[in-house]
Amino acid sequence: MRYLAQRFFRHVVLGCSLVMCLAWLAAAREWSDITGTFKSEAELLRYDGKVARLRYPTGLEIDIPIDKLGKADVEYLKKTYPDGMKPKATKDAPADKEPEKKPEPREEPVAAATASPAPETATASRPAASAEMKVEVVGLGIHKEIKRASSPGGATMFGGFPGTQISLMIGDGARTIIGLDEEQSKITFCRDDKGTDLQKGSSGGPAGFGELRFQTSDPSQAAVVEIIEPSIPTANATRIGISGELHLICGEGEATQDLPEVALAQGTKIDGPVPIVIQQVQPQQFGDMKMMIALQSSSPMSTIKKLAFLDAAGNEIPMESMSSGSFGSGNNMTYTRMLGLGEVVDKAAVRIVSYETTETVKVPLKMVFSIGL
Repeated sequence: MRYLAQRFFRHVVLGCSLVMCLAWLAAAREWSDITGTFKSEAELLRYDGKVARLRYPTGLEIDIPIDKLGKADVEYLKKTYPDGMKPKATKDAPADKEPEKKPEPREEPVAAATASPAPETATASRPAASAEMKVEVVGLGIHKEIKRASSPGGATMFGGFPGTQISLMIGDGARTIIGLDEEQSKITFCRDDKGTDLQKGSSGGPAGFGELRFQTSDPSQAAVVEIIEPSIPTANATRIGISGELHLICGEGEATQDLPEVALAQGTKIDGPVPIVIQQVQPQQFGDMKMMIALQSSSPMSTIKKLAFLDAAGNEIPMESMSSGSFGSGNNMTYTRMLGLGEVVDKAAVRIVSYETTETVKVPLKMVFSIGL
C-alpha cells in the first residue's frame, strides 16, 4: 500500500511539473531585438502599446520598448493585443495590480544568454584537438565623472578617465595568448539592465581595448583583456550585458634560431624572425642588471618567446625584461622592448626562441554578469 502511494505521489508531481512546463512553453515565443542579433525564448507578461515586459527562462524580467523589438515581434503584438494586454503576475507585482513603472529599460534583451550569478564564462570555437578558450569576468572598474576647477572646459577623473572598465581573463591552458588584434576585435553591445548604453558618453574618456595583461610570468595560463567604455551604469543597475568578438593572436611550440655575434651598439640590426634594431645602449645599475638595451621594431615582438645574448663561452648572459610598449596607429606602428643585462659587454651572439606556429583565434562574446562580482 505504501509503495502504491509513493508511486501515485511521484506521478502527480511529474504530471504537475509537465503541465507547468507546457504552460510556460505555450505562453513563450522567440523574441528578437531590432537588429536580429539577439534572439531568445521569453514569456510576455505585459504590453501597454508602447512597452512589452518579457520574462526569460532564467526568471529575469525586462521592459523593452516595442521600437527596439524585431519587426515580426511588433506585428505580433499589434495583431494579437490591439488594445494592450492585461498584466500577468510578476515578481514585482501581483496579477491584479499594474506593475510599478521601471526606470528606462535596456534596449536589447541580452540577458537570455547567461543570467546565473557572476562570474560568467563564455567559450570560443576551437579545433577538436584543443581545449576550449574560456572567458571569465575578473574585474570591473566604474569611475564617475568629476569636474575639476583647474579644467573648467572639460571633465577629468583623478588618477584615470571616467567610464567603465571590464577585465576578462581568457585562456585554454594550451596555447599562449601573445596579442590582441584590435582592428578585428569589436564590442557591439554594452548596456546595463536599466537600459544605459555604456558605449555612449560625453566624458571624453577613452573607449576600446586597454592593455593586454598576463596573469603569470608564463602567459600560457591566461591573459587579461580590458574593455573600456566611456559611460557608467545607472545607480540602481545590477547587471551588465556585453557582446562582440575578440581576435586573439596565439602561439604554440618553440623554434630556436642562433645568430652570429653582433655589436651591442645603437643602430645595430638583428636579422631574426622579426627585424630588430638596437635603439639605445647604456650602462645602468638596476638591481643585478648592469646594462640597459632598448630594442625597436616595426613588427610586433610578441611572437618572440625569448631573446638572449650569449657571452664568448656560449652561455646566456643574465637578463631581465624591463618594459615593452608600442606607439603609432594603423599600419604605422613602432614596437619597443627594454632589456637589462647582468654584464657590461660590447658584443654578443644572439639566441631567439619564437613560437613555432601562430594563429588568430576568434572568441565570440555574449554574456551577462552581475555588477557585484
